[in-house]
Formats: sequence, structure tokens, C-alpha cells
Amino acid sequence: MKYRHVIWDWNGTLLDDIQASYEAVNDMLKMYEKPLITLEQYYSYVDTPIYKFYEHIFDLSVITMDIIKPLYGRFYLEKENQIKLACGAEKLLLRLKEKGVKQYILSAAHTDDLTKQAKRLGVYEFFDEISASGDYEAGSKIERAKALFERENIDRAECVMIGDTLHDVDTAESLGIDCLLYSKGHTDSATLIETGKTVCSSFEDIEKYLF
Repeated sequence: MKYRHVIWDWNGTLLDDIQASYEAVNDMLKMYEKPLITLEQYYSYVDTPIYKFYEHIFDLSVITMDIIKPLYGRFYLEKENQIKLACGAEKLLLRLKEKGVKQYILSAAHTDDLTKQAKRLGVYEFFDEISASGDYEAGSKIERAKALFERENIDRAECVMIGDTLHDVDTAESLGIDCLLYSKGHTDSATLIETGKTVCSSFEDIEKYLF
């Protein structure tokens, strides 16, 4: 196969948590008696860093990110049992592992939360490294991506990043590597297609692309 290194995004790519995330946001809006948003609005608001998302629905000078972050986390965790791996993800992770492909997670999620989820879902051992965040800011992944490349001495010609957001595109381009996008995550398909990158709607399609 073409790639010897695969960098995975977590939320919305390997982890099917779009519905849980969307519902958690609306749970907060209900709590503050604000209008709920549609899934289409959710998609259009997704941005990095995460405070840019919340600027669309809250006055952040009144309801600050220090209030939002733990509140969102509480509502999100209430839906933990409905959060699963994307259909076909485990099968593909296993196949890549058997082929000797090195796999990494590059995520804006908190390291502790991501590690617990990966272990709960039985895929933690598939990854050579998990590069996540030490805080709940959901900021840029670019600097951590560059540090990962330095540590692992990754050949850019043999590496692809697979994610579901425009920030994944930006991260891949900053590294000079290929980027594959998954359309069942936190960004709508039309927006992803506009990037000109290959867009897959299933893990079966991702597998065909990789092999």
C-alpha cells in the first residue's frame, strides 16, 4: 500500500459522536432557555478553536468558556453509552495494524478523555501514539502535529491524515501530507467537497482508498 503512516482524527472520524455532541449543545441551550439549533447550523458553526463555535450561540462575555466547557462535558458524558466507533472503523484499524502500518491519533480532545474512550471501545492498542490536548480549549492541532513528525521521524510521502473538519485539511497542508476526509462527522459533505480533497462517506471507501 502507498502509506506507512496514518494519522487519524478522533471525534467525528473514528468516533461516531456527532449526535451526542449536537444534543449536548442543545441541552445547554435548553438550560439557558435559548433557541435550539439545527444540525445544519451545528455543521456551519464548527470551527477551531472551539470558542468560535460558541460565539454563534452565546454571548461569551456573559456565558464564558469557563462555564461552557464543564457544562458541555457533563451533557456529553451523559450520552456516553450512545457513543460508538464509526461503522467499519475497528475492522480497518485492525487491518492496518496487521499490515505494519503505524497509526496515530491527532486530536483536539482532552488526552484523559480520549484515552478512556479508546480503551473502553477496545482500540487503544492499535495506536503507536495518541497526541491529544492537555486542556479543554479544543485549539489548533498543527503544532502538536509538527512535534509528532519530529518525534517519529515520519516520511511525509508515506503519510496521510484522515479527518472530518476543515482544520484537518489545514493541519495536513501545514505538514505537506495527503489528506482524506470523512463526511459522516462534524462537517457537512458539501463543505468538505469544496476543499478539493478526496471525501469518503464510509470506512469501506476509506479502506479502498488506502489499499
